[in-house]
Amino acid sequence: MPQEVVLVLVEYCAQSRGSRISVAYLDKVAEAWSAEGIKTLEQAQQKIEEHKAVSGGANKLMRLMGLHGKYPGKTEMELYNKWTEKWGFTHEAIEYVMKDREFSKDQPFKYLDAILRSLYDQGITSSRKISEHFNAQSRRRDAIKEILKALDYSRINVTPRYEKFYCEWEQAGFSHPTILLACMQSANMGSRKFESVDSLLKEWAALGLESEEDIKKNLRKQNTLDRKIKQVYDCAGVTKAIADADRKSYMQLTKEKGLSHDVLLYAAELSSLFNDPLSYMRKVLAAWAEEGVDTLDKAKKQNLSRAFADAKTKKSFEQHQYTQEDKKQQELKEYREMERLYGK
Repeated sequence: MPQEVVLVLVEYCAQSRGSRISVAYLDKVAEAWSAEGIKTLEQAQQKIEEHKAVSGGANKLMRLMGLHGKYPGKTEMELYNKWTEKWGFTHEAIEYVMKDREFSKDQPFKYLDAILRSLYDQGITSSRKISEHFNAQSRRRDAIKEILKALDYSRINVTPRYEKFYCEWEQAGFSHPTILLACMQSANMGSRKFESVDSLLKEWAALGLESEEDIKKNLRKQNTLDRKIKQVYDCAGVTKAIADADRKSYMQLTKEKGLSHDVLLYAAELSSLFNDPLSYMRKVLAAWAEEGVDTLDKAKKQNLSRAFADAKTKKSFEQHQYTQEDKKQQELKEYREMERLYGK
């Protein structure tokens, strides 16, 4: 290495390192310069300017991280150089990313590297894009917190999993009020999981419900339907959450088969005498649908003896164990109840 290059190298190292300089350090720098082919004074000065920019920038970041009294080493310099030269971040953009963040003293540059890599992979490298991204992220987090409150979560903690769900909903074209509507409806149906909200939104999309008003109209219809189904279940003594299968079954019986709501209530009341009222009610309604029993009068005119025989034998339904006397009393009670229900 030419003498003037060596002198420039030593002078710069002495200025930058001060009393911390050593012959071993000078030897490492000289080996690095030699490997890069730095043999002229112009090349040495250009290298020094580049090194000043990198080390100065890395040094500023270290101060922002609270690492006072320390100087950037090889790892910090290489990372900073990658961020600015390879990935295209300006120093100001990197400082903006660091704003309001806490950095531990344990490998803070690697933590910052992970954040910048995520932005770089999304094509977000300019200060403007970074600002827009963080503002959108902040709004999204506030929206998710609102959702967590609507679902009555005890801990309002925004996790990456929740963010993933919300981003997918936004990309699918759902507005925030629509998402909140789905949350409230899901909670009313007894589920507070994000998966349930996701299923509900997909169901609305499949039905072609795009506007908030269309969804509200559909919900009003559904809630009216649910009230009718609940009335039938209450009459049968059945306690269960109303699912989509229940709605389809009700619509099939009333719209396709033509059975009136009063017929369903009557079948529910008859079925309440059995240990498995829901299964028995479905069996009775299926038979009535086949026989064209679509009004309450027709249902009441069904053969009482056959109904009583079904009640007596309890076809394929599990029964409690009774004594002979209990059985006689139960049969008498059921017969009287059948007479009352049929109005005879």
